[in-house]
Amino acid sequence: MPKKLRRNLSNKERIIRILVGITLCVLSAVKVIGSWGYIGILLTISGLLSYCLIYKWLGISTCVDNCEIDLDDEHR
Repeated sequence: MPKKLRRNLSNKERIIRILVGITLCVLSAVKVIGSWGYIGILLTISGLLSYCLIYKWLGISTCVDNCEIDLDDEHR
């Protein structure tokens, strides 16, 4: 039985999250900012997955079209 995941991030927001997340991680790694910069890992992961748990809790979605992703059980 295929499972479905509803995306809640638009493509623009995904790109912004990935770029900001990587930038924060790099700046933190080279000691330009403090260790709080590693929160960029969460931004990068949410951008790659097109899914934000906080948005789900708040009932927000910036996804306009093609928001369902099929998760195929056969590849597990």
